[in-house]
Amino acid sequence: MRFLMLRSGDLPRDGDPNRAFDEAMCAYEDDLRAAGVLLAAESLEPRRTGTRLRFDCPGAPSILESPFDRPTNDVGGFYILQLRSWAEAIEWGRRCPLDLALVDGEQAVLDIRAIDDGPGR
Repeated sequence: MRFLMLRSGDLPRDGDPNRAFDEAMCAYEDDLRAAGVLLAAESLEPRRTGTRLRFDCPGAPSILESPFDRPTNDVGGFYILQLRSWAEAIEWGRRCPLDLALVDGEQAVLDIRAIDDGPGR
């Protein structure tokens, strides 16, 4: 099964002062590669640089003012993993060191979704 893990928020990126987080994320990604489960991993540009289109019926899409309503709705990066089960996906998700990027009161979310490999795919 393939799984998509979506990281929330504008977490520190390369060059940010949180060295512990950067090192932990590199080690996590190295572990995913070494296990042979990592198909893709990318960080996304900060949400302020994004654009959202809203589709209404009928009519042309309209550009929304800001990329996301709240920072917690933002996607900061993703992983695509090839795994055997949901249990394995959750275990890899728990190992993700997002907590090292947070300060008191902040939260991050790792959304884990199975990729639909339905008929004809």
